[in-house]
Amino acid sequence: MGKEAELATDRRVGIIGAGKMGTALISGLLRAGVVGKDSLCASDISPERRYHISETYGIRCLSDNKEVVTNSDIVIIAVEPGHVKTVLEDIGEDLTNQTLVSIAVGISIDFLKRNLLRAVPIVRIMPNNPCMVGEGMIVLTPSPEVSEEELKAVEEIFSSVGRVLVLDESLFDAVTGLSGSGPAYVYLAIEGLIEGGVKAGLSEDKALTLAAQTIVGAGRMVLETGTHPARLREMVTTPGGTTIEGLKELERGDVKASFARAVERAAQRSRELAKT
Repeated sequence: MGKEAELATDRRVGIIGAGKMGTALISGLLRAGVVGKDSLCASDISPERRYHISETYGIRCLSDNKEVVTNSDIVIIAVEPGHVKTVLEDIGEDLTNQTLVSIAVGISIDFLKRNLLRAVPIVRIMPNNPCMVGEGMIVLTPSPEVSEEELKAVEEIFSSVGRVLVLDESLFDAVTGLSGSGPAYVYLAIEGLIEGGVKAGLSEDKALTLAAQTIVGAGRMVLETGTHPARLREMVTTPGGTTIEGLKELERGDVKASFARAVERAAQRSRELAKT
């Protein structure tokens, strides 16, 4: 807990936008104990949302974005892409030596720079929904103004809610299509497994537990063994057995190719959003 406790004392984090992802980050950071409640604040346009965040998580959730900026060392913009420019205009005068972090889909570092009054360290980030339970996938890319120390601080904070990877910004549309949108694809797969389990005779709650843990375990096998998933699949599949019959059904439905197309289409949509 040494480094985490140090960060909780030394780093103040402000989140502008307390929607789904903003809330996931608030929940994850507090859950991990990396940022204390006194060192974390947020803002949101909705009075109902502000009340909910304050009551649920015990942090200040304000109506004034400027106040969030002046009380933070790291400012995270977690609003919809179409609102980013307005937020930047609102907080521009108050951004001095803070590190600016943006999780807005399709918003480039160049766009952020062009809409700020002065050069500040910027980290563009793509987190995903499982950050809420500490199992997120977070991809970062820094602007040239970001020092090694600043990037390390952002990495350490976000590693508390998942696995962190630093990639070139040119790959962010692909990241959006895969890990950004990917949880929705997996949830759909879990729904299908549950439905199959129920049809085979299981109760829905037992099928849910079996399906969800199977997905978690399979993912951990890939990450911790470093073995290609095709090889792991072969390890589970025996000639004439039960698994191969299920795989034949998935092949008839072209499931693997459908997942690939889903990633490609989501990445394409990310590029389209960036243009608008």
